[in-house]
Amino acid sequence: QWTNQKTENLCRFYVFYGWLRNNAFLKKLSKLKEIMRLLMNAELSTSYTEWKKIYDGHKWARDEANMKEILVGWCEEDQRIHVCFEVESMEVMEKFMEKHAEVIASSGHKQETTVVKVLSDSKRIAPSNVCI
Repeated sequence: QWTNQKTENLCRFYVFYGWLRNNAFLKKLSKLKEIMRLLMNAELSTSYTEWKKIYDGHKWARDEANMKEILVGWCEEDQRIHVCFEVESMEVMEKFMEKHAEVIASSGHKQETTVVKVLSDSKRIAPSNVCI
């Protein structure tokens, strides 16, 4: 026996199904990206203040690579800089480090001392400027 509620639910289903068939929803889902968090630390050959000035001046390059800074700081205990980024992949970080190696070196960052760790359970799905 059909009731008004069943008819209303069926209509809602067909509207939703039509929306999916239109691929609007699926296209938006395909633009979602997996994000990973990387925790990096390294020694400096300059003072933290000098390094930070060059680091801050190079923000445009990190933005261009879609690297989101979570934290940046100096640890007196181990005399190292510590930086945490959200990036799309380790490859993005590797390409960035290669492309900007000269600026990174000129900042006082001793690249041979760099330690990179992927934080577990930090992967998340993030929209790429998409509202669903």
